[in-house]
Parts: sequence; C-alpha cells; structure tokens
Amino acid sequence: MKKIILIFILIFTCLLITGCASTNTSVETTTGTNYGMSMIIMPDGSIIKGECSNFSLISGNWAMVTIDGVTYTANNWRIVRWK
Repeated sequence: MKKIILIFILIFTCLLITGCASTNTSVETTTGTNYGMSMIIMPDGSIIKGECSNFSLISGNWAMVTIDGVTYTANNWRIVRWK
C-alpha cells in the first residue's frame, strides 16, 4: 500500500513540475523591413530618436530596437515607431 501511495505522489509531483515549465522563449523577429524612425523614452526622461533598422518583440512586453546602429532593450510601451 505504501508503494502505491509513493508511486502516486511521484507521478503527481512529476506532472506538477512539468506543468510549471517556462515557455517564454518565443521571440518574434521582424527584421528586414524598413521601419523609418523610432523613438525610445528612457527611464531618466531623455528621448532617443533616430532611424530604426531592426525591431524584435520579445515575450513579456519587451522589445529590442536598433536605432542608428545601437540596440536597445526596453518595455514595449516605451518605444514609438513611424514611417
């Protein structure tokens, strides 16, 4: 009886741990498209503005944007893009 309970607890634990696996590894890249201009509002209030050559969405509302050859990672709501 103890073996059956132990096996049940082990199976339940394995299912519980497997269900908690992180799946936030997806990245939507949107490279190769001309985006025109971009602007980032930095935490200190300064604004970085320039030509955008690359924009990538990362899961969790984070994005990577390349402005004038420099790549920045910021929260998606801090980035503005236009043509």
